[in-house]
Amino acid sequence: MAPSHISPQEVRILTLSSEVTPFVSEVRQNADLEKDALGFLPAGVYDDAAKRDNLLVAVCGEKFAGHLLFGGRFPHARIFQLFVAPNFRSSGIGGRLVGRLVEVMEGYSFLSISARVAADLDANEFWSRMGFAIAGIKPGGPTRNRVINLRVKQLDTPDLFKLRPVATGGLGLVDRLATRQPVYVIDLNVFWDAVKQRARSEYAAEVISAALHQFIYIVVTSEFVKELQRTSRPAPTDPALEFALQLPILPDPGAPALDALVAELGNLVFPAKATTGTLSERDRSDLVHLATAIHHSANAFVTSENAIVRIADTVHRRYGVEILHVKELSAALKDAQRHIPAFRAQLSSDTLQFWELVEENSSSLEQFLRNNLAPADYREDFLSASSIAPARRRIVVTSATEIVCLASWDSNAGLQPRATVRLIADEEHPSVETAVNCVLNKISAEASRVGPVLLRLCTPPGHAISRKVGLLHGFQPPESDQSGETYLQKLSIGRPLTGSNWGKIRRTVQQCSGLTFPEAVPLADRSDVMVAFDTASGERRTLSLVQIERLLSPTLILGPNRAGSIVPIRRAYAEQLLQASAQMSLTPNREAGLFSNRVYFSCARNARVLLPGTAILFYESSSGGGRACITAIARVVTTEIHSKTAISAELLRHGVLESDDLVDLTVSDSISATTFDNVMPLDKPVRLERLRQIGCVDGSNLITARTIPYDQLLTIVEEGFSLV
Repeated sequence: MAPSHISPQEVRILTLSSEVTPFVSEVRQNADLEKDALGFLPAGVYDDAAKRDNLLVAVCGEKFAGHLLFGGRFPHARIFQLFVAPNFRSSGIGGRLVGRLVEVMEGYSFLSISARVAADLDANEFWSRMGFAIAGIKPGGPTRNRVINLRVKQLDTPDLFKLRPVATGGLGLVDRLATRQPVYVIDLNVFWDAVKQRARSEYAAEVISAALHQFIYIVVTSEFVKELQRTSRPAPTDPALEFALQLPILPDPGAPALDALVAELGNLVFPAKATTGTLSERDRSDLVHLATAIHHSANAFVTSENAIVRIADTVHRRYGVEILHVKELSAALKDAQRHIPAFRAQLSSDTLQFWELVEENSSSLEQFLRNNLAPADYREDFLSASSIAPARRRIVVTSATEIVCLASWDSNAGLQPRATVRLIADEEHPSVETAVNCVLNKISAEASRVGPVLLRLCTPPGHAISRKVGLLHGFQPPESDQSGETYLQKLSIGRPLTGSNWGKIRRTVQQCSGLTFPEAVPLADRSDVMVAFDTASGERRTLSLVQIERLLSPTLILGPNRAGSIVPIRRAYAEQLLQASAQMSLTPNREAGLFSNRVYFSCARNARVLLPGTAILFYESSSGGGRACITAIARVVTTEIHSKTAISAELLRHGVLESDDLVDLTVSDSISATTFDNVMPLDKPVRLERLRQIGCVDGSNLITARTIPYDQLLTIVEEGFSLV
């Protein structure tokens, strides 16, 4: 029985090693009496925990009343034992011990505390009262055949956002398109291209097919139907007209609004005819199509009419509607549905494999989702499969025969500038942080392949490690959200920004997130240059170029005078370090490809060339079957000179060279280690012949690193990413 009338003042929680050491023997003896609930630990564990301040002891007067043994690794603490002596139970001592641990861990900026509790123990009720939610279940040992509840408490850590890459404030993102269905309006030219097998039929068919499979949502205007009816030849019916009538139809704006828009657009599309009043019936019809799309705030107007395509930038800037040539949309659809290459990486004691999940349901998937208490929408994501334009893209990461994590996102991300990402991981797997880091890196790149996208990252309750990795990746909590949901969000640009595409992407970013950048691409002559911008609420903020590129990754803002360098790399190393190849390697890759920050080793003198903030262009040399072209661009984070014999294991993990390779790399005893991030493979590698024409190649023929002027950097990037 508990002693009667124990006041809180009588109970003290001891935390210091000097205070708890005298009680270690009693702690061990009591724990051994409760092996069924607490498990067995060797005697030395308690001594070590006391020395490390990982043991809390509750005393009433001078009597031992209970203890809490904990450990873990920053920023996730783990409770191994919680014990209250029988004479002191039902007096709140267990809650006092846990409460004290919460205070200590929050003081050290920990994010969470976890505990493993057998499902058949009454103690589960206590852990629920203390705010430890069940984040997953695991099988226990074979002797008792128990089920273990993995319980996690998220901490209210004041310094939580020190883990974010920005120390003060973020981008102030707001999801402006959460309830908006992305709409593509097609004109009659696109329809006839598909129906009549004209020169552009392949592109038009791709668009119509994507709509039929609900990959995108296309509509037509009332004018579309009227124009088709005017030219239709029913005999007794016109199949083309019948098919067109099945498509959703946007109604005409009212006459005053329509006439005003048509007049404005006429001066843009057909200025000479509009001035002389000689617009034909077909000209006016084309203008009515576009005016209707603008009136209804469609995402895009799809056409093959060159006169309309020519004013695309003006229309986007003035009305917020994008004009796409049907060929351009067809290419974007193919990009969005591109198969994600499988990837294998060898860790020190494990091999992680990344696959795009396309197969049917499997028992292992069901078991993984069950064990990690997947909510209903997660189960729907991963236990449904379709080979025809699935609504969600899905990645699975496995280790041997175990699933480490699953992730999914909207298939049409980029075609619409927002996407919901769902990620669920086995947070007790030793490789979980590495796996989640790589998955978020891949999703940010793949989802923004077609265009900028606002990503909303959802993780199940209690999944603190996944949330931490998201924060370190540039995902941020919303600054104001009334839904009660807990999610993180990030804006991914997916390509370098130059004067050529800055205006268009700036407007897209503003439309989807409320973020307003300067009208001109910022000057980038220094790595510490600051950029002012306005949030969705109208607040003026300033962040460094480095911080903004991190939060918008993958991207590089190539404003005037941005420093650039070309570095050589052999094909075998390029494939592993840059992950720019569409083919899966027959042998596992090095770990470097898993990380957002990677290391390029080169001679020590390159430290003068590869300064922080430099845009680094990787030239794949022709030796070893290489392609003799620039294949990828990235951003230098740091370059440090190290002795070859003192390179840390951590640096080697982030690169693709062994210690022996470093010895042969240069004759010097020192070597440069360049850490880089924001890796983006070029859409069109720029070949050596073209580099010679640009003036990038000197007598060394790109066998050493060299600085290039801004105009050459800009030319390579704009050609490599088809920005011009």
